[in-house]
Amino acid sequence: MDLRAIDCLIAEKVMGWRLENRRVNIWGQEIGFWVNPKINRIVAKYSGFREESFSPSTNIADAWQVVEKLKIAVIPQAGEPPKNMKYLAEIDRRPLGGYYQAFAKTAPLAICLVALKAVGVEVEVNEQ
Repeated sequence: MDLRAIDCLIAEKVMGWRLENRRVNIWGQEIGFWVNPKINRIVAKYSGFREESFSPSTNIADAWQVVEKLKIAVIPQAGEPPKNMKYLAEIDRRPLGGYYQAFAKTAPLAICLVALKAVGVEVEVNEQ
């Protein structure tokens, strides 16, 4: 799965947002907006070609929203983590819930992978 698809899964499955497409008059493009249904407000733009897109898999500021929502610990690795991955993200909800961990080359991607695991979505990353 590519990073853009991971970003969309995070917005929908973890953050609880819904995607609304709206037609924009610039080149007839359709731009999406992530809407938080609880407050009925646009919380992020969705676009593959604009910098203001919600990109938690690559943007640490966006990933931090996920950290705050799920209370994730991000740990730089010392020693030899699997597949030369540099970061480990963990969610530990024991004894009431589960324990989840994910390794990745970047902190934002590790955050996204562990967040998806915590909501029951396993992904394999194409771009690391």
